[in-house]
Amino acid sequence: MKILDLVYLFYIYSFFGYIWEVIWVSANQRKLTNRGFLYGPILPIYGFGAVFITLFVNHAISRLNSSNIVIFISGMFIATVLEYFTGYIIEKIFRVRYWDYTERFMNLKGYICLRSSLFFGVASIIMIKYSNKHVFDIIGRLENTNINYLIYLFLAITAVDVIISIKQAYGFRYIIEYQEKVEEYVEEIKKDVKLKALEKSMDIEKDLEEFKSELKGRIPNVEFKKSFVENSYKILQDRIHREENLQNRLKELLIKNVENEKALEQINKRINIAYQRRLHRIKTHQKNIERVAKRNNITFKQK
Repeated sequence: MKILDLVYLFYIYSFFGYIWEVIWVSANQRKLTNRGFLYGPILPIYGFGAVFITLFVNHAISRLNSSNIVIFISGMFIATVLEYFTGYIIEKIFRVRYWDYTERFMNLKGYICLRSSLFFGVASIIMIKYSNKHVFDIIGRLENTNINYLIYLFLAITAVDVIISIKQAYGFRYIIEYQEKVEEYVEEIKKDVKLKALEKSMDIEKDLEEFKSELKGRIPNVEFKKSFVENSYKILQDRIHREENLQNRLKELLIKNVENEKALEQINKRINIAYQRRLHRIKTHQKNIERVAKRNNITFKQK
């Protein structure tokens, strides 16, 4: 099998996988839902799955036989392994999950479950016995045509799409790390309050309330009881307000302490440039969260 054949196979099944996900999720949510990690209408995990299953199952068939049982077991195995490691790697990099099977029967750490594995086995039979014949027939007709040159353009576009999408999705890691710092800070304060209460025989609950009141304006009051996306967006909105307030306070201090108007103007200009960069970065994270979250069911599990 030629490498170019595998590239065609990847794109064809990535596209049909995308169509399947859009139909399935839209039917469940009862509204049209655009799916996918990338901007383009492809889901690479389906494409890689099709390539690996085709190669692996063909090897299994050549060594054993072409029975449905051999195709089912080998296809289910390779697809399940691929889904597990893909989910694991994504969570390690971005700290979020794009699918979560925790609530399903016989799941492994929420990355895979029995139902999806059985689906992969059945899909492997359909693919090897039926759809691949038509797919390779189409690929054979495309060989030695000008369309072959377009595949290199598709590869270049996909590479750029992957880089941009990874950069945008990484904003979720920023949100989670910021939230964890807030929670750690609150826990440290609670420990200090309890120690202070024990030393001075104070009412712990009363002291905690005083600290909560003091922290209200300094720490975003965010809980993960609502959707992860809503909370992430709120954290960034609070950061924007804080940055704008700090900028205004800094300018007020300068007006009081700097008498030279020319120097004051230059300092204000530098402050504006610095804060505009910071605000632009935060607002970019907001846009990225909205785009990625609309297309995927993001979940977050606290460690």
